[in-house]
Amino acid sequence: MRITKHHLRRIIKEEKKKVLTEADIVTRQAKLLSDLDKAASRAEETANGLYGLQDPGDPGLQVGDELAIDLEGTVEMLNNLYTALELYFDDEAGRNPGGSIG
Repeated sequence: MRITKHHLRRIIKEEKKKVLTEADIVTRQAKLLSDLDKAASRAEETANGLYGLQDPGDPGLQVGDELAIDLEGTVEMLNNLYTALELYFDDEAGRNPGGSIG
């Protein structure tokens, strides 16, 4: 089968569009994962700052430890979500099924 210049240009244009679209999707996925990672890090920093926090009305009562433990549970959930999204994005793109993006 013979391919004309016009047909070849059209094929190249279509393939270029596909590649650029895929790159855009990967960029958006990386941004989502990055934002999720930042949120988990901030929550973890906040949890670390809560340990030893005392109730101003009752100086002997430490209220921060319970809050910190709860927040650390949330951080664990965020980290699990990050891992699940990373695997999902890899599987959807056919990259390293079961592996890591980064």
